[in-house]
Amino acid sequence: MKFKDECAKRDIYWNIINAEYIINKYKNLSIDKNHRQIIENILKDWIEIVVPLFSSLRQSIIHNDANDYYITVMDEVAVACAYIILNKQDPIDSATYLIRDYNQINQFEDIEIDLFYYFICARLAMSVTICAHQKQIQPDNHYLVISEKPAWDLLEKLTTIDTKFINQTFRSACTTSN
Repeated sequence: MKFKDECAKRDIYWNIINAEYIINKYKNLSIDKNHRQIIENILKDWIEIVVPLFSSLRQSIIHNDANDYYITVMDEVAVACAYIILNKQDPIDSATYLIRDYNQINQFEDIEIDLFYYFICARLAMSVTICAHQKQIQPDNHYLVISEKPAWDLLEKLTTIDTKFINQTFRSACTTSN
């Protein structure tokens, strides 16, 4: 993507680049010990694996919900994956279809494919930690927690699957789609 515009560089709450800050800020709000450990592991991987590679990732002005903000190209697909694989028996298989099909139109770079798992988990971690915060502010607003349980169920499932297997599955899907 060669388009550049200074106006596109805006800081917004849900920007995945803010994952470390958002997750750290809310991770201790009414989250049980097992869930806190999941969040800590996601955060550790994010800081150690993803953050050092940010400057290597292609940028886009689309952001998550098709708003005009500056974010990584692959985050759009990772966010879509995070939500379409909620409540799925085989979340990796479901995510693989979306990643493969998108790759047929706009090919991912190798580094992007290798980071999908971490982006999906970080988005879900942001979702559940922000939800914990929102529940404290508006405890009667059920809309704010609509995807909380499915997100936790998915995080529990994803963190039991070997990351290398997930990365290889995504990579294989992108290789065969070209």
